[in-house]
Amino acid sequence: MYIYFFEAFLYLAFSFTAGYIALLFISEDAKPVMGLPATLFPYVLLSIPLFSFGSILNTTIILQDYAKQYSFLKVLFIVLSDYSFGHAWIWTLVLATVFFIISASVASPPGWFKWLYVLLWMLMLLANGWASHPSSLSKFLGALSQIIHVGAVSVWLGVLIIVAWFADRNDEKNQKYERFLKWYTPLSIVCMSLIIIAGISMMIIIVDGYLQSWTINYGEALLLKHILLIPILILAFMNGFRSKISKEKRWTWLRMETIFAFSILLITGFMGVQEPPHAEEYESPVYSKLYMLLNSHYNGDPVNWGWSFTSLVGIVLGIVFFVVVCIKRKKFNPLHFVLFCLSGTALLFLGLLLAVV
Repeated sequence: MYIYFFEAFLYLAFSFTAGYIALLFISEDAKPVMGLPATLFPYVLLSIPLFSFGSILNTTIILQDYAKQYSFLKVLFIVLSDYSFGHAWIWTLVLATVFFIISASVASPPGWFKWLYVLLWMLMLLANGWASHPSSLSKFLGALSQIIHVGAVSVWLGVLIIVAWFADRNDEKNQKYERFLKWYTPLSIVCMSLIIIAGISMMIIIVDGYLQSWTINYGEALLLKHILLIPILILAFMNGFRSKISKEKRWTWLRMETIFAFSILLITGFMGVQEPPHAEEYESPVYSKLYMLLNSHYNGDPVNWGWSFTSLVGIVLGIVFFVVVCIKRKKFNPLHFVLFCLSGTALLFLGLLLAVV
């Protein structure tokens, strides 16, 4: 189970570092004052190879079950030397170490140093894309989709995390926050568009049959991830276009958006260690316990839509909860928002699973 968190915190580290670098290019009067510890960025950089080592460790443990005659260190060396994701991890470790030394030595990077930061970060992103699962299935398109997807998520979420959790709340006149929204709102729209396009591309590469995938853990997690985009998009709209809310509530709504985003990162980490429903790898499916509980009569045949009263009730109620959130968003407090969004997510998720038989 530890690997789920390794993957989630890896993407979180990519996001934080991307947000930090992006904000270096923004003038001080166009962003809130930050209370960010100077030593935090270099150490988050070092966490990237640390968290990406989780997949190396997981693979080593699995392989050792089939090669008990070798020591753990021997199997680890084989993974690092013979597998593409092992090579990628070595490059990530080297790049992160160099990046750490540079960033720890330069408190306030000059103009050209900012571009060096971008270059080193992009090289780590390339290593991540090269070692990704989509890349193993489609070398160019898979790697490109992974790079665009992770890059867009990192810039959007990274800036949001830093502003939501480290900005100075004493901007009484709200001026810097207003100027921040003027450039961050269009940036987030571009990033979200790239996330969706690259996500669809990766889904086409990895998933053979979206509906059929709902019968296994990977597909259910993918469906849940897609549904959780709804409250994130609602929050993004609220935070981007409802800028006249009180100063105290503003930070709460921003932080809530980051928490919902982190829940998607956790689901992504879970998906990273599941068997994907691809024709070349998905020969002996292990059906989800949840799907078998909801559809106990399922015998392994190809699934299709099979509407029932229960599934329609779940789907309709889920949509109703989200519609109420959209209509009442200005009057909702954070607790009501979370309860309605979680209820809508659960009902829509279960209703859709019940509708596929």
